[in-house]
Amino acid sequence: MLIQMVENGVGVTLLPAMATRGRHLDMSRLTVLPFGRPQPSRTVALAWRRSSPHRRSFEAFGEVLSAVSSSRW
Repeated sequence: MLIQMVENGVGVTLLPAMATRGRHLDMSRLTVLPFGRPQPSRTVALAWRRSSPHRRSFEAFGEVLSAVSSSRW
């Protein structure tokens, strides 16, 4: 959606590197400019209510997120 908005002149956007690979931009008129050094980074967090009955599912999802983030896309 962000790519389509930019293509239609609605503005500019920042995209994660993984969103700049593949077909999304192959058929686009846009130009991707990577950041120089130091490259920006982000922290992803997972939070839930203490009273949630889904605690074990959230913890398992957190483990998956951690494993994926360490693979460095």
